[in-house]
Amino acid sequence: MYTKGEWKVSHNKHGWHCDVDGVGRVCMIDTEANANLIAATPDLYKALKNIVERHERGLALGEELDLEPARKAITRAEGGQDVQSNQENNVQKETGSSDNTGEERVQASTHG
Repeated sequence: MYTKGEWKVSHNKHGWHCDVDGVGRVCMIDTEANANLIAATPDLYKALKNIVERHERGLALGEELDLEPARKAITRAEGGQDVQSNQENNVQKETGSSDNTGEERVQASTHG
């Protein structure tokens, strides 16, 4: 199972990182695109699992499968943010950190 918590993408002079609240740095990555994909993995996993479970149970007549969580996870994995996620997480770009590492938060967090 994956590390539970808020996954965030950050960048400093050493490169791209994925950090999880309460755990710390979980990986260093070569590119921003790969960091975004890795940080979005918990959302992608949950969305895909929901789609499979709903498909296996079957949908009631007239019921539609909600694909919005999957769309949001894909957008996040591609480095984008939807307006609702930005408002919910009150995402703001930060530069610097209390330990002067020069880290820059570039992506909203995901909840795992």
